[in-house]
Amino acid sequence: MCECSFGFVAGEDEWEDHGDYLMRTVRSVKSLHDVSIVSNPAYDNTHVGIRSDVDLVEVRSRIAGKSRPWRQDRVWRSVCASLGLDPEVATVNEWLAAYEVDEFNKSAAGRSVVQRRRALTEFLLG
Repeated sequence: MCECSFGFVAGEDEWEDHGDYLMRTVRSVKSLHDVSIVSNPAYDNTHVGIRSDVDLVEVRSRIAGKSRPWRQDRVWRSVCASLGLDPEVATVNEWLAAYEVDEFNKSAAGRSVVQRRRALTEFLLG
């Protein structure tokens, strides 16, 4: 499953009559109620995915808040182990640096991915 379905309340929208069908163009969204991974999406051009374990841990740690120590996260511990880091003492910056070196050495595409991940992580960490 890699398609997406979503529920929202439209803000500004417009409807056009194309004879056989009506086409709605949503210009703004008042509120987003649901985003789900589905096997039969309402719109064929949707796609969801996680770019990396780094993104997953960052998102999950922000959602989880203080409910559980983030160093106990299964993904954090697994990726630290694969990079040769001690998950009990490694910092997020050390983890990112090791991950970036690993990705950077894989290919030119990896270098582009590293840059995007760094920007996203810096955005998420505020």
